[in-house]
Amino acid sequence: MDKKSSFKNKILDRYFEVVEDEVITESPITSTVDNMEQSEVRVETASVTDEVSVVKTPTIISSETVLQGNVNGSNDLEVCGQIIGDITVEGMVKVLSGAVTGNIKATKIFIKDSIIDGNIDSDSMIDIIGKSEIKGNIKGGDIVINGRCKGNIVASEHLKLLERAMIRGDLQTKLIRIEDGAILEGYLKMI
Repeated sequence: MDKKSSFKNKILDRYFEVVEDEVITESPITSTVDNMEQSEVRVETASVTDEVSVVKTPTIISSETVLQGNVNGSNDLEVCGQIIGDITVEGMVKVLSGAVTGNIKATKIFIKDSIIDGNIDSDSMIDIIGKSEIKGNIKGGDIVINGRCKGNIVASEHLKLLERAMIRGDLQTKLIRIEDGAILEGYLKMI
């Protein structure tokens, strides 16, 4: 094995968990011997299937980390520290007691007890809970808010404002549910 292949295998082993499942089907081998002079052997080929699955673990920005610059990726991202820059991820972004100064775009977004200064965009689900504070526009499919938001919100499917939601901005949605205790300063447009 050359140095390049060795290095590549070390990187793959370090960052990816490889799961191998082997399925082996053994076929019977029969033989009959007639009159000691004739022998017949029937062999059926064995079928071997190798399955290799790569399990991607999320990228984690720990609580003591400050990252300056844009973050782009195809797997999930968990932010417990601070990011100064835009986040674009094909998977899920979780911001847990973290801070982001920049825009977030991902398939799914979950924000808990965090501060976001930038726009949030997802074609799917956005959950903002706990003591989260958002300063920017929010656009998504299904949106649940139980924190403070200053900016316009567009939910293409469903918007749910829980009892501790405080919204300063205009809302657009197909369906809305506002729980007792939620505060809204702005206009509502049903689309």
